[in-house]
Amino acid sequence: MGDESPRGKNDAPEQVPATTQALLLLHHQLFDAPPATLQVSDLQAWHAVLGAALGIRAGAWRTGDVTFGSYYGLPPSEIDAAVHATYAHANEHLDYLSYLPDAADRLEGVVMVSAYVHARLIRIHPFEDGNGRTARLVLTGQFLTAGFDPPNLSRLSRDVYLSALNRYNHLGTDDLYCPALDPLKKVILDLL
Repeated sequence: MGDESPRGKNDAPEQVPATTQALLLLHHQLFDAPPATLQVSDLQAWHAVLGAALGIRAGAWRTGDVTFGSYYGLPPSEIDAAVHATYAHANEHLDYLSYLPDAADRLEGVVMVSAYVHARLIRIHPFEDGNGRTARLVLTGQFLTAGFDPPNLSRLSRDVYLSALNRYNHLGTDDLYCPALDPLKKVILDLL
């Protein structure tokens, strides 16, 4: 059996070395040069690297319907607009945070925005596969861009993580301040 991702889906044994190598490459790129803002082109490029390792249609929006857990991803026709809107909304808040003088306030804001973007990407489910891995890379990048160490995702509890995402998927709105994001924010804070 291969390595298990936090959502519980196993990589095939032959995929594990390539997936690990792709994730390490992407993490090194993020640490060396964090993106100035969230860019949809970066999301697709990171997924392309990861997707090539998984042997899937890489870097392109999915074309079919998808379910994960008890939730349906957005219809393929809505993916591009939803990802762009999520990133635009998040970038507005990240720009504002960069002007806050207090590091604790900036960190609180980055946790809030990263939880929002992560939950939205999982809900949108833009790719055929690799959505969680790609969303976790985006989360790492947001912390690095803001000048903070990213959460230690190796300590991530799969059950707590999935419970937080399920709460958002069933109760959340597109609002950055949605209370359904609180469990995911706690997950992120616990990993700092």
